[in-house]
Amino acid sequence: MRRNDELLREERSARSQFENAMRANNDVIQSLTNRLARAEEKAAEERNAISSLVSHTKSVEQAVLGSQQELLSRRDMQNAK
Repeated sequence: MRRNDELLREERSARSQFENAMRANNDVIQSLTNRLARAEEKAAEERNAISSLVSHTKSVEQAVLGSQQELLSRRDMQNAK
């Protein structure tokens, strides 16, 4: 009888330790999941920002090319006079 009580206590203790370890593991998994979600959100924001910068850069390049063409046309017209 005494041995059975001791075995039950050991089993309860082992079960309690296992449950605590599982809770800790679940907490770590949840924390990592949250961090991953935040990292993915930031990556998406950065992709959008880069896309906007590329689009703006292309617009500026087109404006510069247009200005260059206009200046070349004016120069050619002045040289033709």
